[in-house]
Amino acid sequence: MQLNRFGVDRLGQTALEYSHRGWHVFPCRPFGKSPLTEHGFKDASLDLDKLRSWWTRWPNANLAIRTGVESGLGIVDIDPRNGGDESIRGHKLPYDTFLVLTGGGGAHFYFSVDTKLPSMEILPGVDYKGEGGYIIGPPSIHPNGKRYEVDSDFPLKPLPNWVLELLEKCRQPVEATEFSSAVGNGQRNLQLFRAACGFLRGSCTWCGGRPCTSSLPDHLFKRIRAMNLKRVTPPLSDQELRKIAANAFRMVRAKERGKDREQKAEGLLLTCNTKEYLMGERIYGR
Repeated sequence: MQLNRFGVDRLGQTALEYSHRGWHVFPCRPFGKSPLTEHGFKDASLDLDKLRSWWTRWPNANLAIRTGVESGLGIVDIDPRNGGDESIRGHKLPYDTFLVLTGGGGAHFYFSVDTKLPSMEILPGVDYKGEGGYIIGPPSIHPNGKRYEVDSDFPLKPLPNWVLELLEKCRQPVEATEFSSAVGNGQRNLQLFRAACGFLRGSCTWCGGRPCTSSLPDHLFKRIRAMNLKRVTPPLSDQELRKIAANAFRMVRAKERGKDREQKAEGLLLTCNTKEYLMGERIYGR
């Protein structure tokens, strides 16, 4: 059967090929990144019959790949539109691994992982896609009409040590007192994110020193905004600060919920409405 201009057969066949690699896949909207299945990346599968069913129902669907240990994949996602090319200078990435050039002008470096590592921004314009995330894979079509293309198809390399180190640093809270000197380019997002996590694990001055129980992201935004204006050169935009506050809240809340389940603790961590800041933010699947 001949391919049409949307590459119907090519997308469905590639989904089957990825499943043979052990990569869990699921369909997203044509020319988009929104899942077509009810539970998104949680529906990702290796089942060939299910994959055939999906791409028979949605022959033009983009192809998404679940990241993390489920697929044995960790992705370094470089977005030059947000400074990724500049941030990555000085850090070595092997080109003899599976490498994809995205339709948006960025790059996805695929690595082999067997440890659960959270999806997060590790440098400005550089994201790590691991647990709880997914990426759009080739030969999907970007909203701008350009395809995701495989640039090199080598066996997967292990995740570089510098990525592991940055992931560990991003997960460690930092107190405001550590910002005694100015923070410059390359460290702004990381340091403010760590500070935000530190604030979340402590107390909220707007709530009388108690754990925050209302509009936490707004309080957190105010705290890191003050630090940003005083100690970060050049300061980040308010839009970026709100994203940092929302992401820190999500990570710390998820971690604390896990502790509550394990220890059957009575306390409630934080029940704040983050919707106004999370709406429209592309946490997964750039």
